[in-house]
Amino acid sequence: MKRWRALAALAGWLVAVAAPAALALEAPRRAADPVLEAHLHRLAGELRCLACGGETIADSHAAIADDLRAQMRAMLHAGATDDEVRHFITSRYRDVVLDRPAVPPRVAALWAALAAGLAAAMLVLGATVRRRIRRPRERFEPDPEHLAHESLS
Repeated sequence: MKRWRALAALAGWLVAVAAPAALALEAPRRAADPVLEAHLHRLAGELRCLACGGETIADSHAAIADDLRAQMRAMLHAGATDDEVRHFITSRYRDVVLDRPAVPPRVAALWAALAAGLAAAMLVLGATVRRRIRRPRERFEPDPEHLAHESLS
């Protein structure tokens, strides 16, 4: 019985000592130049993480975001412009990664058609309501329940 207690105590001590080391995270990589790092953070803030959806690459802790930041850091260090970095990322992952993607003409046409259809429906509804309001009261058909109620009284 004493052996089991000793083994349980030893196992508990090992878990207590090893758990913090197992949960430790690797420190994020940083460029030696703080201006380059600020530039990278601003540029990565314009791109969305593929794994996290709504988070930017600058804010994400996903492995793919770390890899993309490292690639962007290397490109900026080599002298690439912002447009070249954006083109490199979008050529690999399409416009999905852009925080504010360009609106293609087909999408703009679909939104315009939706707005036109909604406006046409509102005009038809307004004309129908206006026509009904102008009708004389006697042109409306009486409610059968109302007729039955009047005949009973």
